[in-house]
Amino acid sequence: MFILKYNAVVFINGCFWHQHGCKFTSRPKSNPEFWNEKFANNIVRDIKTNWNLSLLGYRVATVWECSIKSDFDRTIERLAAFIQSDEESIEI
Repeated sequence: MFILKYNAVVFINGCFWHQHGCKFTSRPKSNPEFWNEKFANNIVRDIKTNWNLSLLGYRVATVWECSIKSDFDRTIERLAAFIQSDEESIEI
């Protein structure tokens, strides 16, 4: 989500799809070659996307699924504080 007024972009990432490393992260046992390549490509794409957005002057927030599930209110507070700050990036 782009928030143009604050030059901010917010990504809400699923821990499984973006391989966060928390308890919600797993790897399917069937077809491991496919899944390893899929997850590696997702991670590389995320890095490139964040880099390109920063080059364009956007500030990037990545909100992980697990943070929403564990403490929704605190996650929203941290995100709101980031959006209104001058910080370049944050992972919540």
